[in-house]
Amino acid sequence: MRNFLSALIALNIGSLMVMGLASQHYPDTFEPIAFLLNGSGVLMTLVDGLLSFRFDALVLSAWLAMGLIVGLTAESRWNSVRTVIWIGVIMAICNLAAVFLINPGLWSSNQVERNILIIAQLIKGPFIALFTLITALPIMAIIGRAKKPMQIEPKPIITVCECGAVFKSKPAICSECGRVLND
Repeated sequence: MRNFLSALIALNIGSLMVMGLASQHYPDTFEPIAFLLNGSGVLMTLVDGLLSFRFDALVLSAWLAMGLIVGLTAESRWNSVRTVIWIGVIMAICNLAAVFLINPGLWSSNQVERNILIIAQLIKGPFIALFTLITALPIMAIIGRAKKPMQIEPKPIITVCECGAVFKSKPAICSECGRVLND
């Protein structure tokens, strides 16, 4: 549940950051989540932009901010990976919802084309979301080190008797010669 909620929060913040880059109009009942539908579509274009070297710095910063949120809420590496996968799945579902709201005829047209689109989006989403690990893992490591109590190495205890016996403790009597060591 924690992974799902942090993924939802990260995706909302990422979508709010890129809200101005796309402005599709949806039916009135979906206007409250229009930023999420638009943002999911814009965030899904990250790989296309990186491969063509025409990516928007705002999209890149949104992904890095989403990774920051994942890093702040994750407790372990695998926890952050699960959260990132949730981001990808939620983003893919929102993007699919946006596509079908914009073009409702796509749902009833060619079933093979529609199914390929659905499968492609559900595969592409989690893979694109792995980009958030770039900032999530270092943030998580920094927080983990800050939470870890500082361990101070104890000073080694070495006692040497006059006969040459070396002890890694403070014995009262030397086991080699029988001399009293503690006064």
